[in-house]
Amino acid sequence: MDCAYDLAREFSTPACVVVNHNNPCGVGLAKTLSQAYEKALLIDPAIVLDSVIAVNRPVDAEFAHLLVDNAVKVVIAPSFLADAFVICKKSKHLRLIKILKWGYKTEKLNLDYKSIGGGLLVQEKSPCRMPSDQANVVTERKPAPNELRSLDLGRRVVKHAKSYAVAFARNNHIVAIGVGQPNQTHAIEFAIHKALRRNLSLKGTALASDDSFLSRDCIDIAAQAGVTAVVQPLPNKRDKKMIQAADQHNLAMIFSHTRHYCQ
Repeated sequence: MDCAYDLAREFSTPACVVVNHNNPCGVGLAKTLSQAYEKALLIDPAIVLDSVIAVNRPVDAEFAHLLVDNAVKVVIAPSFLADAFVICKKSKHLRLIKILKWGYKTEKLNLDYKSIGGGLLVQEKSPCRMPSDQANVVTERKPAPNELRSLDLGRRVVKHAKSYAVAFARNNHIVAIGVGQPNQTHAIEFAIHKALRRNLSLKGTALASDDSFLSRDCIDIAAQAGVTAVVQPLPNKRDKKMIQAADQHNLAMIFSHTRHYCQ
């Protein structure tokens, strides 16, 4: 549930995050929670089955009806309005979790705790915003404002996904995602395969990766699928080939200089 909660906290606009097996599988941003929920499910309506959903606004009656009508297992939210709570109680299997200090920033909330070999590993959670003084465009073409928004959404999602992870974003929602793969090429191919099975177009999407691209195949495959902009964390010795490939496909590429690596 931490994955859903932490990802939902990334956004200031109404957001709906759908998580299964501790991996984000659908994310939508909109003016209302119901609209965000619909956007999150565009990737695949089946992801809602037995899922954990986190939202960053109080749950209202309209959204509560959507939760009860589907087999959602857990809902995490800052609060539940009285009429929404009555509706949610109709479901015998839906669990409601209210976070009393939603968005309350303390050092504890910015730390990640993992047990290992009977001990405890404590590490800082990595930031996800793309600081303008650190991120830099390395290609001939600069990303358009809508591409920057999609890149930012994709980066926030892969931050909370199991590595290696990639996310294709467009129009305030995730169109495809590949997680837990042995390398980025497999993650990209996996995400594209799932999108094609759902007849989802990846044209005009922005691709975010949780690690640096080490193979030109990543750029070529993404461009062929319809990607127009790419963000990767850190420079590496193969950068020149990646940048050349991006320029050949007229892609915009950004180095964020911040790596997010989730195990």
